[in-house]
Amino acid sequence: MAVIVAALLWAVLPYEVMTQAKDALITDSAVEVIQGDDLLFRPTVEPSSTGFIFYPGTRVDSESYAVWARMLAEAGYTVILAQMPLDLAVMDIERAGTIITAYPKIKKWAIGGHSMGGSMAAFYTAKHKESIDGMVFMGSYPAEKTILDSKGLKVLSLYGSEDLVASEAEIEARRANLPGDTEFFRIDGGNHSGFGFYGDQPGDGKASISKSEQHRIIVLQVRDFLAALD
Repeated sequence: MAVIVAALLWAVLPYEVMTQAKDALITDSAVEVIQGDDLLFRPTVEPSSTGFIFYPGTRVDSESYAVWARMLAEAGYTVILAQMPLDLAVMDIERAGTIITAYPKIKKWAIGGHSMGGSMAAFYTAKHKESIDGMVFMGSYPAEKTILDSKGLKVLSLYGSEDLVASEAEIEARRANLPGDTEFFRIDGGNHSGFGFYGDQPGDGKASISKSEQHRIIVLQVRDFLAALD
């Protein structure tokens, strides 16, 4: 019985959101933050017509990604962190469709995800090719039978050199599932849990850069990726 209880707790309890992420949830003159059905970061001045939807990793609260989400909003992009049932993207793969409908002023959409969230976001993209212009993987890759072959779809894959949860070898093994012009960017010193502020994940490698540095690199890469979609 104790083993069953422990397994259930593992499945339903998310990693703890770190202070740095909680501090990024405050509205100011540059970014409006709205915590509703999903977590919205919206520029207060001249937002781009390109938006970014993000699916969290397994058992990772969407708030854990608030630091880089806020930084992207400061750069002019509307970012929506999907809040998933039980913090499991597999429980609501179609969530992006609801978000897209709720923001008709956004003309182009990129979707992304961390870990399993990236795999589920890729599944959505493959199924709704007409709705998505760009796809961003963070420490993630498409499932074996998910093929992203939509004409014109742009894909960015970010991965950490020290990531042992979604290793470089695993990401490379799914290269054939992605468009030939997919951009792969290795974050030297980064690891799996470095894509969010939620502590350290069991089984991950040890990062040789700080989470803040990994987030700085994430923002630079995703900002440029989104700008190319505009």
